[in-house]
Amino acid sequence: MTILNSDICYLIIKQMDYIEDLQNFCIINKSVSQICSKYKSIISKHFLETYQVNYKDPSNFIYLYNNVKIEDYKEFGIWKYSSLLKLYLKNYNKLEINCVGKNITSFPIQPNMISFFGNNNQLTSFPIYPKMTIFYGDNNKLTSFPIQPNMTIFYGAYNQLTSFPIQPKMIHFDGSHNQLTSFPIQPEMKTLYGSNNQLTSFPIQPKMTHFIGYNNQLTSFPIQPKMIRFSGENNQLTNFPIQPKMTRFNGRDV
Repeated sequence: MTILNSDICYLIIKQMDYIEDLQNFCIINKSVSQICSKYKSIISKHFLETYQVNYKDPSNFIYLYNNVKIEDYKEFGIWKYSSLLKLYLKNYNKLEINCVGKNITSFPIQPNMISFFGNNNQLTSFPIYPKMTIFYGDNNKLTSFPIQPNMTIFYGAYNQLTSFPIQPKMIHFDGSHNQLTSFPIQPEMKTLYGSNNQLTSFPIQPKMTHFIGYNNQLTSFPIQPKMIRFSGENNQLTNFPIQPKMTRFNGRDV
C-alpha cells in the first residue's frame, strides 16, 4: 500500500477522466477515501465538468429524466456538487437511454451508452459518445453533430443541421428536413434520406444503395456504383448519368 500526501493525491484525481479511474485509485491507495471525503465537493465538481453535465440548466437530462428539480440541488445559493454527481451517476452504466419527449435542452456524456432515443426534445448540441451505435434524435434543435466513432444508425430529421461530418461506421442516415448544403463521402453508408435540405451537390458514395433526396437544389448527380433506388424529385438536375445498378427511379425534374 502506498500512502500519498493529500495535496498530491488531490492533484492526481483532478487529472482523471473517468470515475472508474478514481475507484481503481481508491483500491490501490486505501488512504484515498479519506482524501476524497476531504475534497468531496471539489472532486464532484471536477467530474461534473469532465462529463459535461450542465447542472445550471434546469432542463438538463439529469433533472428531467430523474423527475427532480434544480432547486433541490442548491442550498443558500451554493451548489450541492456531491449530490449532483450522485444524480448523474444514477444512469452512468445504462446501455440504452430513452428520454423521448421530455423537453431536454442539454445532455451529458454517457461513456457506456450504446443506444440513444431522444426524439422530440430541445437539444441544440450533442457530445461524442465512444460506444454509441444507434442515435434517434428527430425533432430537436441540433445545429451540429460530432463524429461518433462507432455509430451505425443516425436519425436526425427535423433539426437545424447545416453540415454533417464523416461518420466512419455509419450505415443508415436520415437527416431530412434540415439545412444541409453539402454532404461528405460516408465510407460505409448504404441508405440516405436527405429530402428537404439545401443540397447543391452530392459526391460519389461507394456503398450507397438508396438515395432519397427530393426537394433540394441539386444541379448534377454523379454515377453511384451501387445505387439501386433514386428519388430526387424537385431538384434542379439538368442531366442524370446512367447508374449501373439502379432499378428504381423517381426524378420528375430530370
